Parts: sequence; C-alpha cells; structure tokens
Amino acid sequence: VLTTWAKKLAIEDKKEVLYIDTEMSSEEQEYRLISMMTGIPHYEIINGLFAVDSEYGTAEEKLKKVKKAVDEIHNSPYYHVYMPMFTSEKVVSLVKNYKYKHDIKALFFDYIKIPSSNSNALSNMKEYQALGFFTSTLKDIAGKLKIPVYSAVQENRNDEKGTEKSAGNVAGSDRILQLATKLMFLYAKSEE
Repeated sequence: VLTTWAKKLAIEDKKEVLYIDTEMSSEEQEYRLISMMTGIPHYEIINGLFAVDSEYGTAEEKLKKVKKAVDEIHNSPYYHVYMPMFTSEKVVSLVKNYKYKHDIKALFFDYIKIPSSNSNALSNMKEYQALGFFTSTLKDIAGKLKIPVYSAVQENRNDEKGTEKSAGNVAGSDRILQLATKLMFLYAKSEE
C-alpha cells in the first residue's frame, strides 16, 4: 500500500517523495515498482524472465515496458533510502536533509517497529513506550516540516479471521493510535 501511494505521488504526479525503507533495499523496491508499472509479475522481473516470451507478453514487448518503467522511476522525484539500522536521530536528520535539498512533499516510513540499532538505548523502556516514542518522532517531523508522513504498523494477532478491526488491532502501543491523524486497516480478501 505504501509503495502504491508513493508511486502515485512521485512517479505519476511528480511530487518529491522520500521513502525510508527498513526492510527492502532500493533494488528490491525498484523491482516491485517495475512490476506494478508494467503488469509483469514480480518473479519475472527478479529472475530476468521478462526477457523471454510468456503468457504476459513477448520478450520484445516486455523489454520495452521494463525500460520505460525504469526510465520513469529514475526520472521521477522518488527518493528511496534503505535504512535497516535506523534510529530516531538518523531518521530526523535524513528527512531534514531531503526536505532542504529536494523539498520533499511527503515522507513514507516503512514501517513502525523497534529499531534494532537502538536496542541498547531502549533497553530501559517497555516495547509500547519505544514504539510510542518513535511514532512521536514521526509526528513531530511532520509538523515541523509541514509534510504528511505515511507509515504502517504490524497488527495484533488477536483477530484470526481478520473481520473485526478496532483500536485493539494496533500492535504495540496506544501512542501509535493516539498520534495517528488517519488510521486504516487492511482486511484479508474474501471469496466475495
């Protein structure tokens, strides 16, 4: 969802976007974007099968689509930073830097969790406190720089069927819920 929104803003609407990713490298993110933009399955992009005729098109057609998508990505104001070892300070510094250099219009942070690089500093805190502290950092940077921040958080596993969402589904911290301007839940697809 975050990648789809960032693609819309940066690649389609040409708005400057910073996407801080704690899980996927820039190369992995680009493969996802290419797949989204071309309709070619992700596995064909990562395995190079887009260069072979398949049910998704001829090699020639798919190569043209991939080249066009790569050019659009590279010519867009989509700034992706892979930051698996993040801290609040690193995130704030990076976001300010991109706001100053590129006048970013939105920040995507994928996703709210306890930063492993900060585990010693946070050892005296409970998990919900650490998550709340980091969420507060994202809210503060949004206010200071006057940009929206889009993020995600894992869901509690207390709703096995995925049908009844409530504040209790927000994993880890009531502060996440309190600090969110808008909150959205994703539901598992049903047969209908």
